[in-house]
Amino acid sequence: MNRTSLLVRAAFATVVPLLLLMLLESTASAIPAFARQYGRDCQTCHVAFPKLTPFGEAFRRSGYRYPGGHDEDFLAAEPVFLGREQYKKLFPHTVWPGSLPSRVQLAAQIALRADYVRDQEPELSFANLGGGLTLNLATNFDQTFSAWAGVKFQSTTTGSVETEMERIFGVIKPFDDPIVTFRIGHFDPELWGFSNHRTLGFAPWLMVTPVLDNPFTPHPAQNGIEAQGVVGAGRLTYSVGVVEGGGDRVNNFKDVYSRLAYKFGGMRLDGLEVSSQSAQPWREKSLQIGAFGYFGQSALGDPEVASQEDRFVIAGGDANILWRDFNLILAGGVGRNQRPSLIEPNEQANSLHTMGQLDIVVYPWLIPTLRYERREIAGVVGQRASGGVYFLLRANVRTQILASAEGDADALDNQRVLAGLNIVL
Repeated sequence: MNRTSLLVRAAFATVVPLLLLMLLESTASAIPAFARQYGRDCQTCHVAFPKLTPFGEAFRRSGYRYPGGHDEDFLAAEPVFLGREQYKKLFPHTVWPGSLPSRVQLAAQIALRADYVRDQEPELSFANLGGGLTLNLATNFDQTFSAWAGVKFQSTTTGSVETEMERIFGVIKPFDDPIVTFRIGHFDPELWGFSNHRTLGFAPWLMVTPVLDNPFTPHPAQNGIEAQGVVGAGRLTYSVGVVEGGGDRVNNFKDVYSRLAYKFGGMRLDGLEVSSQSAQPWREKSLQIGAFGYFGQSALGDPEVASQEDRFVIAGGDANILWRDFNLILAGGVGRNQRPSLIEPNEQANSLHTMGQLDIVVYPWLIPTLRYERREIAGVVGQRASGGVYFLLRANVRTQILASAEGDADALDNQRVLAGLNIVL
């Protein structure tokens, strides 16, 4: 073997593993737990994880089970029954019989990340290359209860490990039809028709930026109770919630919110009727519009002192347009805070957030996306333009190249490029 061949092989053996490490990043939110439970392909519910198909949304709204009250007909394995069916007739003199899944639905995500940011020192950073591990448990049992839990472990540059409880909540679905379901625990409030855990592209969005010194943002998750459901012949959905509020500090006030949305065309929101006969599960012609209101209060300053309280109201909405292979999302919100600044405690502040995103399924394995976001808080404007291309190497293996530029009202100068490989197991 000549010297040139040895050099080529050495370069290949050195560069390729390094690139693979650089390509791994930590934005995956989907897990294959339900694919195991039902023996179904990931594409039944996902366009490209974590983005959901119309059926995937109906599955989520039905308490993470097949719509229509016949969930047991689709299970890949028989559940473990906790009592005989006849015990129902003896209630309340017996415990109501239930069931457990035949195996624990646990999934793991491993992620490493390297960032390239222009005009930053250093431009190429391996600070997050130490790796991260996310463990997710998601399952449903009998026809009433479901559970979701996610814990993230992220290594730091000092060698320590940071732990974060991303989401942990239970779901109660009292009826076969999803006219009402309850979420209790640590979850993302249902304000828009999408969330950080169900969209492609950079997260978080600019729409969830805090207003001055007020720590509140709709995402990440909050502690609370939420009721949501689908009514109106499967076309109207609602949500009503009570949550702890800004920063999840003890808040005697408690924040409240509500949302209404209606879907024209396409699959019903409860998944009981399919209007499109297309073999591609992401395809339909539909328009969903929604609006929400949020009324909250946050403590500012030192948590031990809670020197100032800021009451605020946010109103907003979104439109989700599906036209065969194209998905356009338009969303926004306006807010008014009474006392969001510690420096100027008597000054009010207005905020405006808008966002537009277009996803295109060129092939089932090739999905480009474009997004523009803008925020204005107390007269200060920020904006971000981003785009990416997602490739599904397998249903549970996704690569992507993302780029963004962020800045004030005059220029987009903070540029970032990220390439990634996501694997869910």
